[in-house]
Parts: sequence; structure tokens; C-alpha cells
Amino acid sequence: MAIKIGLLLASAIILALAGISLFQSSPASAHGETVLIVDDVISGPYLFRVGIVPTKPKVGTLLVNTLIQPAEGDAPINGGKIVISAIGPEIRTAIGPVRASNSLDALQLFQASIDLTVIGTWTMTISADSSLGKATLDIPLEVTENTGGGLNFLIIIVIAALAVIIVALAWSQLQRGRDSA
Repeated sequence: MAIKIGLLLASAIILALAGISLFQSSPASAHGETVLIVDDVISGPYLFRVGIVPTKPKVGTLLVNTLIQPAEGDAPINGGKIVISAIGPEIRTAIGPVRASNSLDALQLFQASIDLTVIGTWTMTISADSSLGKATLDIPLEVTENTGGGLNFLIIIVIAALAVIIVALAWSQLQRGRDSA
């Protein structure tokens, strides 16, 4: 009897932890981890840092985060504007221009989403314009098929916990049947 109760408690704890982890997310990881694909590259009067989500470009939406800073000095950038465009591997697979947005909290950090439509090598162009002047930066992207991410490890844990609960309940019912006979 103690083993059955222990199995049920362990399964309930696993399910509770799995449920809690499903609902916990921080703003930084709401879309996944950002990976830098350009780190401190100078083009014109700017120092660029560019990050993307997902970490490996796939067919679908690509979130592009761009930080621009002066290449020399530390003067603030006033009236900054970032425009993103991309050219795909096939004829007529151009995207954009898409204007990236920023907030009053981070005037030099811009964010935009673009939709990559086909597999292959793309060239993403980031154009910066501000009081410092204009510059462009071309970034190659190798876009792969969007496989949907496969089976989530959390789903496997939940299925395993449910299997343990079902086995424990079935065993309990068998024991009751034997005890009453």
C-alpha cells in the first residue's frame, strides 16, 4: 500500500512541476533564446550587433533584434531608424523593407519580424539612418525547413507520469480483486 501511495505522490509531483513549468516564462525568453549573428561589426558610422530568434533561421517568422551604437565615441544616436529587407534564393522572394521599432527605454535597440518563405541562402540587409549618417549591413542566412520542433521533453515527462499513475491504479484494482476473493 505504501508503494502505491508513493508512486501516486511522485507522479502527482511530476505532473505539478510540469504544469508549473508550462506557465513560467520570462519576457526575455518568451520567443526563445536570441543568438548573436553579428557582434560588433562596423559599417559606416555604426557599430552593429544583430540577434535573431529562432537561433537557426527556419521557414516562417524570424525575429531580428538590432543594436546600433556609434563606431567611434559614445555620442547618443538621435532620430535613429532601422529598415530590414531580405532577398531569398528564388526569383521573387524579396521581403521588405520592414521598419524596425524601438522604445523610449532603449532608443538604440530595434526589433522587427520578417517572414522567410523558402529554404535556402538569403541575404538580409539592415539599413541604419540617424544623425550620424546612413549605412547598410548585409548578413547571409541559411534558412532550413521548419520541422515544428519535434516532441517536447516536457510532453514526454507528462506521458511517463500518466503511465505510472495508470499502472499504479490498475495494480491497486487487481490487488483489491484478489483480496476480496
